[in-house]
This record gives sequence, structure tokens and C-alpha cells, in this order.
Amino acid sequence: MLSGDTSRRSDPEPDDLGPFAEGVRLWSRMIATASPEKQPTIFSNCVAEGAAFVGKGAPRGLITSELIERAERHDLVDALGGLEAVEKVVAEGLADADARQTANGQDKTGDAPPQLVRIDLAKYDTEPIPEREWGVRDRFPRRIVALLSGEGAVGKSVLFLQLAAAHVLSLDWLRSMPEPGPVLLVNCEDEGDELVRRLDPILKSRNAKFSDVAADLHAFSLADSDSLLALPDRSGRILPTPLYTKLLERARAIQPICTVIDNVADVYGGSEIDRSQGRQFVALMRQIAIAANGYVIMSSHPSLCWHHQQDRAVGLDAMAQQRAGAGLHAHRER
Repeated sequence: MLSGDTSRRSDPEPDDLGPFAEGVRLWSRMIATASPEKQPTIFSNCVAEGAAFVGKGAPRGLITSELIERAERHDLVDALGGLEAVEKVVAEGLADADARQTANGQDKTGDAPPQLVRIDLAKYDTEPIPEREWGVRDRFPRRIVALLSGEGAVGKSVLFLQLAAAHVLSLDWLRSMPEPGPVLLVNCEDEGDELVRRLDPILKSRNAKFSDVAADLHAFSLADSDSLLALPDRSGRILPTPLYTKLLERARAIQPICTVIDNVADVYGGSEIDRSQGRQFVALMRQIAIAANGYVIMSSHPSLCWHHQQDRAVGLDAMAQQRAGAGLHAHRER
């Protein structure tokens, strides 16, 4: 059992954790920039991310020590119920996440064949029907994939930043009330500095500061890197890339209520007019939504045919109608 005396700690520095060192360093920054009432939640997110690191080969003992050290350094021990309670949270968090990773790994590799589970309809004569869970009430249910389509430069990226801020700050968005929670935002078109410039007026209009969203708004720019999440193999089957695996792991660790993918054309390597490939890609995105118990929303430009056949969706717009759970279209006033 680890004692509460921080002077006894002789664990290696994060540098000894190899490729996981940078992620471990971020834990202190995430906790320190959060408000006191949010810090326990942020610590739980760090535990989940630590479990993902262990699943990829990080030493369990070192990750455990680093997590407990963060709780001590940021005065979270009392808030979490004492050192023994912290140790229990860490131990159970790593064990639960490992179990989830094992189950998901079996599903992904096909080692565990899919099961046909019959729905018990008779019980609903006496039991209440479960209510639909929402990411944004009456707009985006949880565990679905949504699509925001619109011409270039119409403001889709700004809408996404406004949506992200609304989730994190527990504020309204487009006459709706998004559920509060973390957001995972991946932008493939704009550099990080541009995202900051666009976010600045949004926060000011809400009387908020960057520190108010720093802990729960996980923003990434892939403008200068390979951003593909899925590619077809020789047989035409859509397969996830290593970047998709990292994104899925991050979603499991953060548990975002909303995952933003901006723009779908940058992450989808298949054919937009191949219905089968499109459906497979949306299924991959839905795995992220299910893993996070949130929803995924992607942006897209309408195909050229859309301008001439607005009564019939084509390309990725058709894909969204086939498999995605909701969609919006942004357009300029004519």
C-alpha cells in the first residue's frame, strides 16, 4: 500500500515512460487549469487515459504512481476521500478500462463473433421504455453519427467551435441546450493558431476565458499531417488507420459528449459514391460515439451533383442519411 508521504516517492520521472511521457506530463496541466469543482472529474479522465497507456505497454506500476502523485500534488487526496480512496479509484479505473479494451479488441479482430440478441418486447408491458439519451436535445442523440454539410467558407468550422464551447461551458447553441461535458475536436483544415483566433471571439461573447475551456476542450489540428482515419484495402473493404486507433483510444479516455471531425473529406479515403464503403466508414465513426457514450459530428462539402439535384442526396450526404443519426445543412442566403 502506498503511503501519503510524498517524500518517500522515488519513481522515475515521466521521461522514463518513453512515448507515454508527454501524455503523463499533460495530466498536471489539465488538472491545474481546471476549476476546483472540475478537478476530480479531470483526474478521472487522467485515470482512464492512464489505463489506455497501460493497454499499449506502459508499466502499470509507473502509471499508478504517476496518477497518485498527481492527486497529491494538486491537493485532490482529501477531495477524493483520502489516499486509500485515491488508490482504489486508480486501481479500479485501470482494471475496468483494461476489461473494456479486451472486449473491444475481440470485437475488432473478429475473435469473438457477433451475437444475435433478441429484444425482450414483452417486458415493456410492465417496465418503462428507456428514454432517448441526447447529446443535444431534439438534435443529436448519443451514440450516433451526425453530419453538418455546407459550401466552403459558409461557417461550418465556426459553428463547431461554438458547439464545443456550449458543451464545455454548459451554455446554449442554436436555440438548443447541449448536454455539458468534454469535447474532442479534430480539425484537418486549420492550423492551431487559426483555431485559437476563431475561438477567441466566441469565448469573449460568452464572457469566458481560455482557462474556462482548457480542461475539457480537447482540440487537435491535423492541417500539416496525414489525417486519414480509414482507407480501402484491395477488396474495397474500409479499414481503420493507426490514427483512427489513437482517436478511438483518446475518446475512451476522455469520454467526450461530442466528437467533432472537420472535414470528412480529409479523413475518409474511400469513394464518396460507393455506398458500401460509405456505410463502413460511418460504422467506424459510430464505434467512437459508442465508446465515448456521446455523438460524433462531421462536416462535409456537398457534392457537385447536389447543386443540380437538391431533391436527391448523393455522395456523403446520402451516406449520412443511410447510416448517420442526424444532419444539418448550412447555406448562404440567396
